[in-house]
Amino acid sequence: MTSGALDPALRVARWRHANARAVSLIVAGVLLLFLIYTAETIRFIVQNLAANLRMFSDWNRDALPWQQYLYAVQVRNWMADGVLVYLGIYVLPFIIALPVAAPIVALWQAPPRFLFLRPFNRRPLTRGLSRLVHREAARFGHTYTLADADLRVRWYVRVPLLLGQIALLSFRRRTIRRTRQLERLERALGRTWLRNINWCLSWKKVFAVASDDACWQQVVERLLRDSAVVFIDLTEFRPNVRWELELIRRSGLEPRVVYLLREDRTDALDAMREQLGYAPDADQLHFYGNRGATRPTPLRSAIAERVQRFRATEPDPAHRRGRGLSIAGLLMFVAGCVPMLALAFPNLQLGLPSWDDYDASGYIDHTPALIVAAFGLITLAASGAATIRNRNMGFLAAVQVLLMLGAFWGLLTF
Repeated sequence: MTSGALDPALRVARWRHANARAVSLIVAGVLLLFLIYTAETIRFIVQNLAANLRMFSDWNRDALPWQQYLYAVQVRNWMADGVLVYLGIYVLPFIIALPVAAPIVALWQAPPRFLFLRPFNRRPLTRGLSRLVHREAARFGHTYTLADADLRVRWYVRVPLLLGQIALLSFRRRTIRRTRQLERLERALGRTWLRNINWCLSWKKVFAVASDDACWQQVVERLLRDSAVVFIDLTEFRPNVRWELELIRRSGLEPRVVYLLREDRTDALDAMREQLGYAPDADQLHFYGNRGATRPTPLRSAIAERVQRFRATEPDPAHRRGRGLSIAGLLMFVAGCVPMLALAFPNLQLGLPSWDDYDASGYIDHTPALIVAAFGLITLAASGAATIRNRNMGFLAAVQVLLMLGAFWGLLTF
């Protein structure tokens, strides 16, 4: 395949990678605010816990001096405000990042699936491989791997109440122990819009699937079936690597494979050729180090070529369904998202139309707000129509419904 045919795919992948960086920066900034707020709240509680407990005890016994009553009311208001601030920070990454992440969530209709095979529990190898996936491979598709001690779903992702949307909308599948759970995994992987959100909020852009020792081979077989690209690290020929190579041969999927080898382990090159039975060409064999891929550009081209080859076998390309209407609905959503929030929360003082705007004569003028609300209804209709061909647009339609309800709530409470 010529380089000219790959250029559009490479440009889109570069744009997607830049958007992912922007989302990561937004999430990191909100996370920093969350940690600062949490630390300050804990400090305040620890310093005043004993005095406040005595004060509320006196209040409950009607023994609180009147001089302290107003302070007690203020402390209770602080507690209520603290809960509201936490809830606000909880959803803030999602709200702020939405205009940036929405194009990926809505327009990435059929992200190719990648399978990442590597020796288990080898941290020196995993570090370089995960950087390779994050910087080079993830921009083209969703990468899945088997979880181990070095690459797994972290504890804070399993407890969404700690870090808000960062954990709530992250990929965290339960450990697979039975065949029935494999079927659930397949259905979960088919929820493209949710996996796109997981991808946007993931730091490493790798989805780790946990399985017990009795099921890991079945998980690999299931993931291998629909993978457009298979990355396999041949630096160490452990038993699991040999079994995976044999499975790839039996499945006839060697053209989809990208072999990886650590750059400082040239001694493994002869062993790799002996194990494979042939010498991979430059397009199929790539090297990596602690910083990721040694030659990123050829690796990206190899990935893009395999993705296009895989998509050429699709009878009805899912990534092209309803693209024009999806783009129109997306642009309308991004343009109207913040104005709709201004209707829902007039106290934000964003300088946008609000329900409590006044005209020159001093009377409340709802005309600008009604225009924004009407635009929101048109956006909802466009998103709903696009959902018929592109299921990912259903996510934006659902968010638009929430924005419309918020705008109505702002009208009732202004």
